[in-house]
Amino acid sequence: MTKAKNKPRKAMILAAGFGTRMRPLTLDRPKPLMPFWGKPILQHAIDLLASFGVKEIVINCHYEAAQIMDYVRTHPTNGVSISLSFEPEILGTGGALKKAAWFFGKEPFWLYNADVISLPSAKPLLDLINKPKTIAVVWQQPERGPRSVDVSGGKITNFISKTPGAENTSTFTGLQLIKPALLDFLPNSDFSSIITAYTSAMKKGFAVRTVEKDWFWNDLGKPEQYLEAHVEVAAKKKLHKLADASVLIRHAALIKRGQATGFVSADPSSCIHPSTKLQNAVIWEGVSLGAKAKLKDVIVAGPQKINHATRLVSVPASLCLSKAETKAASKAKLKKSSSIEVFSARGSDRSYFRLHDNQRSAILMRYEMNRAENGLFAEHTAFLNRRNVPVAKILHHDKQEQFILLEDLGNISLLSIAENASRRKLARVYSQAVQLTARFHLNASKPPKTLTLQAPFDKTLYDWERGYFARYFLTQVLGWNKKQAALLDDELRSVSSKLLKAPEVMVHRDLQSTNIMFSKNKAYLIDFQGMRLGAASYDLASLILDPYVMLPLELQKTLLSEYVEITGDKITEQLFWYAGVQRLMQALGAYGRLSQLSGTVRFKRYIQPGLLMLHRALAEIEGMEKVSARLPRAI
Repeated sequence: MTKAKNKPRKAMILAAGFGTRMRPLTLDRPKPLMPFWGKPILQHAIDLLASFGVKEIVINCHYEAAQIMDYVRTHPTNGVSISLSFEPEILGTGGALKKAAWFFGKEPFWLYNADVISLPSAKPLLDLINKPKTIAVVWQQPERGPRSVDVSGGKITNFISKTPGAENTSTFTGLQLIKPALLDFLPNSDFSSIITAYTSAMKKGFAVRTVEKDWFWNDLGKPEQYLEAHVEVAAKKKLHKLADASVLIRHAALIKRGQATGFVSADPSSCIHPSTKLQNAVIWEGVSLGAKAKLKDVIVAGPQKINHATRLVSVPASLCLSKAETKAASKAKLKKSSSIEVFSARGSDRSYFRLHDNQRSAILMRYEMNRAENGLFAEHTAFLNRRNVPVAKILHHDKQEQFILLEDLGNISLLSIAENASRRKLARVYSQAVQLTARFHLNASKPPKTLTLQAPFDKTLYDWERGYFARYFLTQVLGWNKKQAALLDDELRSVSSKLLKAPEVMVHRDLQSTNIMFSKNKAYLIDFQGMRLGAASYDLASLILDPYVMLPLELQKTLLSEYVEITGDKITEQLFWYAGVQRLMQALGAYGRLSQLSGTVRFKRYIQPGLLMLHRALAEIEGMEKVSARLPRAI
């Protein structure tokens, strides 16, 4: 055992940057005061450091620093003395240390990030801090997170790995035991990263040692991660020490009554109607849930009353909407007491929200102009409405503020139906989807010259999709070298040449099961972000060969025949399967890239289905046996 007198007495909690993350939960409180199982995240950090023997803590603050000050002044801190270091401008980890240099003495001190929840042990780090030439000891997570740090021989060798997720990589958790000598390696600039100081120290022969332990750790930077961390605590009794006892008791009571499944972390002040249905929910103070409220995988912040189904994040609209958005909502006859529901991040630079006042609802789409097609969405929607293609109506468009208020088509997508459908129902709904696709291709073809479109499918775009597949799937997912990827690329060049010879129609370009909605049993197109001229078979393959659903081969061929019968388009089976290969290359590239981003990690689950569907498409094309043989069947 390490003697108490040798335990570091000082620590710093990094809280300044957390207020800028996890939008839209930036409400009337800084993120460190967000509750986690009934206790603010900041309090979890203080309690952890106090258990390490820390007696003095400095917290760097930026967003709503006054609230943090009020909290630490009015709540128990386990006998720990708290100081604040205010940052009018974010300084980065290194800048924060430099600004608070007055606080640190001559002994090692702890540094802890406030945007995680964890339950590590101090002793393994303390055992290493006095090793020769050691400037710091950091806890690295070997199993979770991006694993973007290279480690060898118990030391960090590279903070930005060229092969994240590979052997000998781990995740920087944010818990560090540091010697004050590190401060000498901070740059003179106001803003800096601690990694800059570490790198400089390592060049001088100092070591940043690691403790690689799979202790409980979760990044809380995204709503999905925040919910996942709650799920894990509920499932493991040894983690119940992280939860407030009264919140755990209420959770157990809701489960026992059959009112909830999964977990429910509800603030004691919240009101929950006996008929409310709950599944994996975090309910903050000031929330009232009515009899018709159905919450699944949701964070609800008050003060608000909810009496409808909602998911992911629901907050008072008044705290999140701009003046222009509030005015648009009012014109759409939505009440001021509306809540705003956040949708999961998608692959485009668009954010989607549902405004709901328990009677009326509408969809708010905020967009950025990083992608040119985002600025065309309103124009394309109006065009499709004129051509009688079912799409959501635009209620309001503000070009200057870059948002659109849309008709709400509900939550029922083709994917959500397909996930639990019988074979008969699956065939029926996909037949409706094929009819919608045919209607789109027939009615939207030959657009007026005044309609702004993306550049049509051509050799350059098809080559880009194939390169996307090589970069993000072949090299980053499969780990192939450039020579291996180049050999496969040569064998796949013939695919696009077949599509370039096909007649052009207007194509959606991302016609997958999540982009067809059903409202009152009618199918609608959504998220036509890349609408342009191209081969009809590309859209059809996107729909019928969608890895999200994995339709049986027999049904896929039946749906192709149905489309040909409706449109009279002479799409041969061979052309269809060529289009499938092209589309699946693009999809696998997208899954590979998105699965590496914290907000869209869920796309990783579609990589294996996408690979199997690519093998199916290749098997239907004469002469593609060698290509299929080069690719693995499983990853």
